[in-house]
Amino acid sequence: MKFFIRISIGILVFLISLTVYTIWDNNRIRVMEETIYIEDLPADLQGFQILQIADLHEKTFGKGQEKLIQTINELEYDVAVFTGDMLNDENSDNYDPTYSLLDGMDNLNDALFVPGNTDPGGVFTGPTYSLDQHDFITGMSDRGVEQLDAVQND
Repeated sequence: MKFFIRISIGILVFLISLTVYTIWDNNRIRVMEETIYIEDLPADLQGFQILQIADLHEKTFGKGQEKLIQTINELEYDVAVFTGDMLNDENSDNYDPTYSLLDGMDNLNDALFVPGNTDPGGVFTGPTYSLDQHDFITGMSDRGVEQLDAVQND
C-alpha cells in the first residue's frame, strides 16, 4: 500500500509540475536570434535583420500587448514579418490582440504578412463574385503591414 501511495504522489507531483511549466511556457516571450549565411549575398544586405512574429493565436501579453510591445521595441531590425496564425481561426473577429501589437510597434517599415492556416485569406469571392479584401487584412494594411499573397485570375 505504501508503494502505491508513493507512486501516486510521484505521479501527482509530476502532473502538477508539468501543468505549471506549460502555463509558464505559454505566457513567456522568447526572442531567438539566428544568423543565416547566404553565399554571394549583396553587400547592402549584409547584417540585414528580420523580426519574425508567428503563431500568436490571439494571445495577449499584458494589457494592450504591453509586454510584447516593450520586448519588440527594444530590438533592432530592418523588417518585421508576420508569418501567420495571428488569429485562432479564419472565422474569428478578435483582431484586437494583433491590432494592439501593430499600433504599439515603433518600427513597421516594410512590414509584411503571410496568412497562416488560421488566418483569413487575403481576398475572397463574395456573393457578387468579386475579389474583396478581408476586414482583418484591411486592418493590417491600414496599420502599415503589406500582405504577401498571390491571386490567379483565369
